Amino acid sequence: MMVAMNEPEPVTVWMVHLAKGEADNDVKGTIALEADGLVFAGARPPMEIRLPYGAIRRTKRLRGSPILLVEWDRSGEARRTAFYFTQPPPLFPAAGDSSIRGAPAERVSAVTAFKRSGKRRAQRGNARYLQTMGIGLKELVQLWADALKERVAAGN
Repeated sequence: MMVAMNEPEPVTVWMVHLAKGEADNDVKGTIALEADGLVFAGARPPMEIRLPYGAIRRTKRLRGSPILLVEWDRSGEARRTAFYFTQPPPLFPAAGDSSIRGAPAERVSAVTAFKRSGKRRAQRGNARYLQTMGIGLKELVQLWADALKERVAAGN
């Protein structure tokens, strides 16, 4: 087996399966490239998930974010998994919470009643957070995307 010069070291990520009912369940762990596939070792609950290189159909770094997207097959079923290189923000605000990261709560008035909902504000705030974090992690995420693509193409 030939190893690339820029082989990424194992790194802490948050894994999120992008399937209905699973997208809000992120698990913190470590990913590593091993001889037979991409390995995620999570601490909560203790788990190890192996994605064989032959099962991975596509990998890409999501531009402007610290996210590596992996599309793979499990028993003929197409799956998509995102690996966040920073803790992912919640997809939606908590029930009754219309504020976003550190923003002061707004009073409801005739003017603010017509503003966008708390859900949309939270989504915008989350997108800004991911974009900001993505700037500092761009090279690391790209290194992982390139190394994984290389392994998948080589079949090892």
